[in-house]
Amino acid sequence: MSQQKLAEQLGLKRNNIASYEAGIVEPKAANFLKLALFLGVSPEGLLEEDISAGFLASARHANNSRPAPEKLHEHLALFSNQTADLQKVSEGFREFQKIIPAPALPRRGQENGSDRTAGEPDTDLSNLLDITEQLLDSNWKLIRALTSRATKQDSTQ
Repeated sequence: MSQQKLAEQLGLKRNNIASYEAGIVEPKAANFLKLALFLGVSPEGLLEEDISAGFLASARHANNSRPAPEKLHEHLALFSNQTADLQKVSEGFREFQKIIPAPALPRRGQENGSDRTAGEPDTDLSNLLDITEQLLDSNWKLIRALTSRATKQDSTQ
C-alpha cells in the first residue's frame, strides 16, 4: 500500500504518513488510534513494535485481512454495553429533569435569569438529551446491523 493510499484511508495527508514512517514526527493521539484501528492492532501493541521497519507491510496486511471473528464479537459486546450504559444515564437525566425544577440561572451573555423562570425545563439540557437519544438510536441500529453481519459471517465459516 502506498503512503498516499494509507493517508486517504486514514483521512490524513501523505506527508504525515511519510513523517511517521521516517520517525521525524510522532502522530497525534487521534491519528495514532486511527492507525492502530486500521492496522487491526491494539494501541499498546503498536507502541511495542518498531513501526518504521514494518509500517507499510503492516498496512498492506491489514488492508487484505479481516479481524478475527472473536475480536469482532468482543468489540461488538463492549460497544453494546457502553451504549446500554449511556442509555441508562440519558434516561436518568430525563427523569431528573421531570422531578427537579431547573433553577432560574442566567444564560451566557445575560446579566440575570429573567428570561427563564424556576420550573421551566433547561433547554440546553433538553437539547443535549435529544442529541444523546439520536446518538443512541444510531448506535442501536449499528449494533443490530453488525450483529446480523457477524451472525451471517459465523454461519458461513
